[in-house]
Amino acid sequence: MIKIYVFPLDMDRSIFDGSSIPGFKAGKQSDMKLIPDINYAFIDPFYEVKTLSFFGFAYQAGSNEEFLLDPRIIAKKAENYLKQKALQI
Repeated sequence: MIKIYVFPLDMDRSIFDGSSIPGFKAGKQSDMKLIPDINYAFIDPFYEVKTLSFFGFAYQAGSNEEFLLDPRIIAKKAENYLKQKALQI
């Protein structure tokens, strides 16, 4: 039997302090929001209980703009650029 825990995706509860992560943000306007990308979900093989893990993107909490120093957003922009230039990756 597999236990399934369903939780509502409440975007207001995914806020974190970006100044606590080296290289992210400093100062008073450091609140950030982590939005999951369920397109990259996978079963984590390292947990005893089956666990669905996924990656997320960091956004500015107040404006919902992409945080440009998030490595995943940089990679996403690079991938889109290559697709735009008709290069296959």
